[in-house]
Amino acid sequence: MMARNVINLEEVVRDWAWSEYDATATTSQKKLRRKDKREPRKYLRLEVDWSETMFRDETRWSALSVDESDSEALATANSLTHTRGQFTLTLE
Repeated sequence: MMARNVINLEEVVRDWAWSEYDATATTSQKKLRRKDKREPRKYLRLEVDWSETMFRDETRWSALSVDESDSEALATANSLTHTRGQFTLTLE
């Protein structure tokens, strides 16, 4: 039996969003982020709007029968792409 790879998509998106925030924040926004991490009171809140997210299943089922010891094939079998607020999780 093939092992199941389960990901928490919301956690992945949240991590990506905070990374984008940290990379593009102004000096005062970075200061607020540091303050938010340090104090129990939260100054920033991240909300993911899933209302316009579209999920497409483009699974190529023949690729799922790949030998699990073939790590290169397994590494390329899954992808997550983001386009204009839409996240597409593709399992090939």
